Amino acid sequence: GKSAYAVCVTCHGANGQGIEALNAPKIAGLPDWYVERQLNNFKSGIRGVHAKDIFGQQMRPMAMALLNDEAVRDMTVFVASLKSSSISKPVTVAASTAVTNVQAPVSEPLYAPCASCHGSEGEGNQKLGAPRLAGQHAWYLERQLRNWRDGIRGTHSEDLYGIQMRPMAMTLVKDSDLKKVVSFIGTLRGKPSKSTIQGNSDSGKTSYATCIACHGEQGEGNKALNSPKIAGLQDWYIARQIRSFKKGIRGSHEKDVYGMQMRPMAMTLA
Repeated sequence: GKSAYAVCVTCHGANGQGIEALNAPKIAGLPDWYVERQLNNFKSGIRGVHAKDIFGQQMRPMAMALLNDEAVRDMTVFVASLKSSSISKPVTVAASTAVTNVQAPVSEPLYAPCASCHGSEGEGNQKLGAPRLAGQHAWYLERQLRNWRDGIRGTHSEDLYGIQMRPMAMTLVKDSDLKKVVSFIGTLRGKPSKSTIQGNSDSGKTSYATCIACHGEQGEGNKALNSPKIAGLQDWYIARQIRSFKKGIRGSHEKDVYGMQMRPMAMTLA
């Protein structure tokens, strides 16, 4: 339960004290039977599926990550053991258990919820499945936020991370707010992370020859072709997106024109 709770720390806090800025309630002190019931409700879709329940929609994929009843019980037991004072205080968590990437104050309030997963410098976080944002083209970030907001992304039943991301984008109701967040991301300088996947680079280079036409020889992207920058993205994120395109988790929505263009390219990778 403690290990699984590492993902929850980001929003609910190391001691379950809750974080108002992230709309995450205090869970320390709740009865274990209530915690278990709510986790199961999120998993089964009793909670977190209503169109207007934005924060419930954000929570649901987190609960769905608990694959069986034992995992739900283990999480429940750990949450029930948390003790938090009525007044939230700064907490110190061992680096091995904390997964939050907010290492410095965020000057743009609209980006604050994003920082909890993507990091204060947009560096990303593998444990939370959040890609690096720093260095990505503004036009592409804006398009994807609109896609999530409009249900073009984040609505496929198997896209757990997309389902989690969509309600975050939906909070940017005004186009001016959306553009402000994108503009702020453009100031971030999070560095690329180290490689996590082993493979045959020479063979990959041969396969990439098809990708050059759109994404560029150095993965720099091409706005004229609506192709994002892929250089600097984490290898685990690239692998996940290629698999998602292959399986139709991405690129199958009728309004995802560029995703539909990308999907057959991914399908060539047998």
